[in-house]
Amino acid sequence: MGATKTITIMLVEDHTAFREALASLLGHVPDLEVVAQAGSLAEARETLDGLLDGHLDVAVVDLACPTETGAL
Repeated sequence: MGATKTITIMLVEDHTAFREALASLLGHVPDLEVVAQAGSLAEARETLDGLLDGHLDVAVVDLACPTETGAL
């Protein structure tokens, strides 16, 4: 058997408590790693630009962000 790949995740959610709770829950799953969090789509774009290796597997995005709509 080969090594299991860790899936990297960015959370985009304007409600800080919910975002942090979700990150905590996902942190207990062995093959998942929350590598970035953002409170808005603008912050998410900046965070994506600043990721060290530029690699991200999944973005979990709140589609009802009050300040913006659209894709990263």
